[in-house]
Amino acid sequence: MDEEGRCRLRWLGREVVLPVFGLHQAENAMIALAVAREVGVDPLAALQALPNVSIPGGRGRVLHVANLTIIDDTYNANPGSLRRAVESAAWLARERGRPLAVVVGTMLELGSESAKLHAAAAADIVRREPALVGAVGEFAASFAPYGSRLGSRLLVAADAAELGPRLKAALAGNEVLLLKASRGIALEQLLRHLS
Repeated sequence: MDEEGRCRLRWLGREVVLPVFGLHQAENAMIALAVAREVGVDPLAALQALPNVSIPGGRGRVLHVANLTIIDDTYNANPGSLRRAVESAAWLARERGRPLAVVVGTMLELGSESAKLHAAAAADIVRREPALVGAVGEFAASFAPYGSRLGSRLLVAADAAELGPRLKAALAGNEVLLLKASRGIALEQLLRHLS
């Protein structure tokens, strides 16, 4: 990845930089290239088109507010995309020598496995030792076992509206901050508190 967390993709002796944040975007690009090849699109033409890809808001857009780097991935969340987003944000924080902050909201539509999948995601996030964790919705219960370990680094709220002012007060302003939740949680509401 480059200094903005965008993947470099090398294929057929060529290299392109994807215009979007995150390791998972390399996987998405490879799937797109495979599909293009299967439907008869020239592989080099498909590869050269990748830097022009445009993704709607809330899907990994990187924003800068003074020294704060915000990764707005508030449009969708599932266990796999959350794991990759946290991995990518942690990488970017290490590369920049900045603290990592992760704010997560409920991953909707997980059915009977929801509590188990939220708990596994919370454990993965805590393992990365973030400077700050925010949790809304179902994630509030998932982080409860880590309350004493995280102490004041854990902010729990019923929803984004309640968390917003507390998050702003808790941030030092130099973090790499990941915002990730399913669309129904409206976690993008936090952005108005941060800009």
